[in-house]
Amino acid sequence: MEARIEQQVGRAPTVQARVGFHGLFLKSEDDSRIVQFRTDGFTLNQVAGYTTADDLFTEALALWRAYTHVVRPAATIRVALRYINKLLLPFRHGDHFERFLTAPVAMPAEAPQHVADFLTRAVVVDGSTEATAVVAQRLEPATEKLTPFTLDIDVFKIGEFSVDPGSLEPLLQRMRELKNRLFFALLTNEALEPYR
Repeated sequence: MEARIEQQVGRAPTVQARVGFHGLFLKSEDDSRIVQFRTDGFTLNQVAGYTTADDLFTEALALWRAYTHVVRPAATIRVALRYINKLLLPFRHGDHFERFLTAPVAMPAEAPQHVADFLTRAVVVDGSTEATAVVAQRLEPATEKLTPFTLDIDVFKIGEFSVDPGSLEPLLQRMRELKNRLFFALLTNEALEPYR
């Protein structure tokens, strides 16, 4: 239900409209996973803790199977994986970004070189998978010893695909491989060392 109240001189008309059913939003008991069953799609989010991609794919495909059993879509038109990695990097004043990041923001030589915060976004298309990846990097101001860095990689493919989980899994695995190539190409060994 959507309601809107507009203020007019002498009266306060209210407009109401039924917007219909949009879907279900469910959380796991430990709040680590959220699933959305919408009339126009399905999403599974791992929002806390870490699990393997294989575990997440297994759960996602089982939930997808239940979703397609009820909704009966004719085709899958978009398949996507998004990984938002929040890292703490031991940047110190005067460090070069290249110590931790292989594709940081670049400033022209004539500009001040002390960058305290940056946000970059690039959209790339992978020739081998024909998938698109949106890569965002965000370096936030440093705390006393560590600098928050977010690497957000959203890989997706648009087309007309089967709704069968068995045919979607290989596509998800190829998209995961693309995400991994991007992740490891954008971070140096020193950046990854605390997480190994």
